[in-house]
Amino acid sequence: MIKLVHCADIHLDSAFASENAQKASVRRKELRETFKRMISEAKKFGADIVLIAGDLFDGKNTSKDTTDLIVSLFASFPECKFVISPGNHDFYTPDSVWSKIAFSENVFVFKSEELEKLTFENVGEDSEKVNIYGYAFTSQNMEKSPIRDFKVGESDKNDINILCAHADIFSRTSNYCPMTADEIVESGFDYGALGHVHTDGKIVREKDTWYGYSGSLEGQSFHDCGERGAFFVTLDKKEGKTVCECEFLPLAKRVYICEDIDLSGSVSHEDIFEKVRAFAAKHTYDERTLLRLTLVGDISPSVNLPTQTINAAFSEVFLLEIKDNTLPIFDCDALENDLTVKGAFFRELLPALGSEDERERAVASKALKYGLAALSGGEVIDFE
Repeated sequence: MIKLVHCADIHLDSAFASENAQKASVRRKELRETFKRMISEAKKFGADIVLIAGDLFDGKNTSKDTTDLIVSLFASFPECKFVISPGNHDFYTPDSVWSKIAFSENVFVFKSEELEKLTFENVGEDSEKVNIYGYAFTSQNMEKSPIRDFKVGESDKNDINILCAHADIFSRTSNYCPMTADEIVESGFDYGALGHVHTDGKIVREKDTWYGYSGSLEGQSFHDCGERGAFFVTLDKKEGKTVCECEFLPLAKRVYICEDIDLSGSVSHEDIFEKVRAFAAKHTYDERTLLRLTLVGDISPSVNLPTQTINAAFSEVFLLEIKDNTLPIFDCDALENDLTVKGAFFRELLPALGSEDERERAVASKALKYGLAALSGGEVIDFE
């Protein structure tokens, strides 16, 4: 039996562009702390191998503090082997960060777009032979799957065979190493540790192969909602039969959450406040939370959204982002017969307001909302 940790998409030194400069700096520090926490958990687990399936670093602008930390962490766990497949963000080139770091002897980085094999003897409590296959992105794009038409050799079939890969198994036309699940399964791997997709980690079994994405170690933006972490895996192989147990361990310091608040029918600030307060009472958010609230529904055009009230209701969260997707309720009969410039403006938008295209109707409704507010000397706050 061997023990693995499967992680990917750490993106150390990420810009965290969705946050302000101060919070982005905090998040970069927290990301390093999360990686340290993962290594600490790997030690407790007694991991034999840590698989990093791409994008350990966010790009070329990697700080010395970060690389020094990584080198130190890997060296602090000499009994564990660290195997890294550079991805599209931290792709390998002769002048990349990979060629400038002096790693300890227990660190192995794939350097070619061609599939390579690492073989480790006497791994785990049963002294297993383990073959790890992988490759590196050598530019931002990779058009071909390195495992296409590959089969584990007959002489290796009784060994534990693992794929560590940064790839896209959901799009055959992807620029980021398009690979199919059938390729992984038919190649004869026991476990496929994938990176690139940040969504919730999931490992599936097909035939005698377990494979899947670990998801990002820490969310990078509101595209990465929910808990984030790594898989802690035990693999055993007896007489050619593989047994795998995978446990997902949440490790992220913060969690991105996206929610909608329906403000339909609101005609006053008090109505909106009541709906916001009722929503907040049903949900528990804390300092771990980065929250995006999308306000939806049809409301009176005379109501300006009370931003201070909304912010106060969620004051405990680390970051609050508000998106206003509400649409105005108008007295269309009155506007259509209005002889002022307001009526003319409404009539000009009328075809789009009645369009069969939902997006066109929404854009026209927003235009009407903003236009009438401007013509009335009012102000509409745009959160986007």
